Amino acid sequence: MTDKRSEINEIVKNFKKLKPGFQKFDVFRELCRICVTPVVEVLPVRKKRNRIEVLLTKRSKDDAFWPDMFHMPGVVLLATDKDGSLSDAFERIFKGELGGTNPKKMPTFVGYSFRNEKRGMGLSLLHWSDEEAALNTGAWFDHCHLPENILRLQIPNITRIVEDYKMRTT
Repeated sequence: MTDKRSEINEIVKNFKKLKPGFQKFDVFRELCRICVTPVVEVLPVRKKRNRIEVLLTKRSKDDAFWPDMFHMPGVVLLATDKDGSLSDAFERIFKGELGGTNPKKMPTFVGYSFRNEKRGMGLSLLHWSDEEAALNTGAWFDHCHLPENILRLQIPNITRIVEDYKMRTT
């Protein structure tokens, strides 16, 4: 029992050295494995020729979890994000993953979704945005004809977001 206790004390001592915010990938991966990872996701949506299209971005070929897969743009919430706001997460999504600027209006919240994924249990805060002008990356897809190389676990959430978009915009 003493060996186990000293091992835990060593882990705690090392965790105290970590600063809030981004972590080295190995640390992030292990935190995801033992904790629920909160993720903010924003699905850009537009109506084109009476069809609803969604913008998906593609993960890199060397991504540790989902290489070369299309997915909904999203980021993990960080302890350094502004208190009581998702604005920092939205900024990372729009300026980083979507290669544009901050949206003129806040994305529309749809709901949340727990899911077991490769890196552990995730909690997604689902949103949509209809501001396509500032988007400089990704590919648009008819919501009924998504690419083969998509994160399958996101398909129910994409469907849910599109239904919410249709309900609020028609």
